Amino acid sequence: MSGRSSAIVAAVALWVAVSASPLSSQIVTGQVVDSISGTPVGIGFVVLLDNQDREVARTLSESDGLFRLAAQDPGLYRLRSERIGYAATTSSPFLLEEGQISEHTLRVRAQAIVLATVEVQGEDRCHTNPEEAEETGLVWQEIRKALAATAWDSTQELARYKAYGYRRTMDLSGRNIISEESSLTDGYARQPFASISVDALLEEGFIVPRTDETWYNLPDAAVLQDDRFLAAHCFFVVRDSVERSDQIGLAFEPMSERGLPDVRGVLWLDEATSELRVLEVTFTKLPHRVEHDRVGGTIEFLMLPSGAWIVSRWQVRSPVIRVRTGGTRETGDRDVRLGIIGLYYTGGDVLEITTRDRATLYPPGLSHLTGFVYDSSKAGPLAGATISIEDTPFWGSSDGRGAFHLTAPIEGQYTATLTDQWLDSIGVAPPNIDIEFVPGDTVSASFVLPHADSVAQRNCAYESSLNGRATVIGRVRAGSSGQPSSGTSISAHWQSLQTDSDRWVPRESQRTVRTDGSGSYVLCDLPVGVPLTIDVDGARPANIVFPRHVGGHLLLARAREPGEPYTRNFRTSHRTWKVDLLLTGSSVSQRSAETRHVLSGYVTENLTGRPLSGVTILLNNADSAVTRIDGTFDLIDAAWVSGNNVVAASRNGFQIWTQEIWLTGDETRVELTVQLQQL
Repeated sequence: MSGRSSAIVAAVALWVAVSASPLSSQIVTGQVVDSISGTPVGIGFVVLLDNQDREVARTLSESDGLFRLAAQDPGLYRLRSERIGYAATTSSPFLLEEGQISEHTLRVRAQAIVLATVEVQGEDRCHTNPEEAEETGLVWQEIRKALAATAWDSTQELARYKAYGYRRTMDLSGRNIISEESSLTDGYARQPFASISVDALLEEGFIVPRTDETWYNLPDAAVLQDDRFLAAHCFFVVRDSVERSDQIGLAFEPMSERGLPDVRGVLWLDEATSELRVLEVTFTKLPHRVEHDRVGGTIEFLMLPSGAWIVSRWQVRSPVIRVRTGGTRETGDRDVRLGIIGLYYTGGDVLEITTRDRATLYPPGLSHLTGFVYDSSKAGPLAGATISIEDTPFWGSSDGRGAFHLTAPIEGQYTATLTDQWLDSIGVAPPNIDIEFVPGDTVSASFVLPHADSVAQRNCAYESSLNGRATVIGRVRAGSSGQPSSGTSISAHWQSLQTDSDRWVPRESQRTVRTDGSGSYVLCDLPVGVPLTIDVDGARPANIVFPRHVGGHLLLARAREPGEPYTRNFRTSHRTWKVDLLLTGSSVSQRSAETRHVLSGYVTENLTGRPLSGVTILLNNADSAVTRIDGTFDLIDAAWVSGNNVVAASRNGFQIWTQEIWLTGDETRVELTVQLQQL
């Protein structure tokens, strides 16, 4: 064992890799456009997949969405769009014949990934496949996009890198430098950092003793994506509210049966932008079983304005191990021990990247836009809103304080636009601000979102209070053409119990409007705390419950069959919601398709209006159902009779609720709204 340790060779010098692209006569060209507006989506990766969903080729689309890919063999292929922070979109299969130049328009939906909703699971959380569980799968997909882009960039044309490399020896406190060697590297490479091959890592491990030194290896983008590395490690989601409060991590650790020195670590993503920031690594099975919490490494990732990814900074911290002896002259006994007396810090930083024609890729002359997004409905900041520069691929997101910081290599007057699902939910057009960008300067601009109540009052001519009222707005489009459907009748219907000859019977209420020339409609004065169905002949219905309490969760489900839970959406304090319907060309009626008796409903606490889960619903002292977490229930194949029926609702800590309902026997669906009172 040598007294000297070192990091991998790639950490002290630029790595130059040579790869050959096979000749191919099958070409795929096209453009990536927004599925709704038809406008180009800007820079992003386009991947060509074969009929086994294996990646054949990838490329960066231009700012106008244009792309070009080559396939070595004819066959069945698909295209996939990958943009950091947005859901991937895959095209339908197409046949690529020998020598063919095939042109395609890839339509993608700009649906932002929301990592804030990902939760850390319990103890049984370690998965050998990061896509195995929903919480790890969402985080892994965003990490994989950045890793694939980093690995792809290592196969492209050489760029000129200026980098600062160093090797310093420090004491265990990490404050005192014992010695240091450094150098500036200036040369052409495809990536400034790369590890040794995954074959070597799997054969020898991540810590490899050599004649006069020991190599401590970090995994690069190619290794982290390799199926063999993934199979040898398990993955789970982590959070660090102290050190990385604005990030979410995907942790990995080696399987217990792996006997070689290995790595465990965390890949950290920016929660707002979904961009990969850093890999933190520690080593397992250190030589001679020495331990120190600072032994490990970090790799920092950077997305260039072109959309390509590089490693911008890397560092390995390896132990300085010395033999320590002890004993006494009287006995002559010698106590030989190995211990860490310091740490080697070996790493590098990219200072500049230029192309062969001397264009500067990094650091670019950037213009900066900062500001805040304020939500009038919540009387506070709005997190997760997207601020984009029109006609460019540059965008940013507001953080938990509503603040955003956007950088772009642009100059002149552009329009900054704010988009968010909240705005879409209340039918408000995205606000925009004209900005004069100057490279090197910072411009401030803030967005103030209107109060949802004022939007509802404007749409429905409400005079003042909206208490007990809800509003649904939306558009209806033809499924075949996507064109607005004007003059279409839209209905909202719900049930309530009413007295008839001293009997309580279910009566259906309905409110109907017609769409205007743009296919838009507004339904006003809808009840709160009651299950609603928004319906139009020829389209699947939408099921909604507007919660009575302020600040609750709005519940929304499309084409909800009995027994299926409502889908929980983002937290809201308003009672205006947007429901768009798509006409399929044939009559689709959830109610007419039901042939069985269904007793449905919504149970809340009478004072706060909060949904109550775990409430037992009993029909005629025989059939029963239990409310879900959102307070809703469905009793399918309900055995009601012609005449008087008794429904009871009970839960510990609440008074039992009972209601007699008179039914004719012709009903197929009965809906109840129940409010329980605490004991």
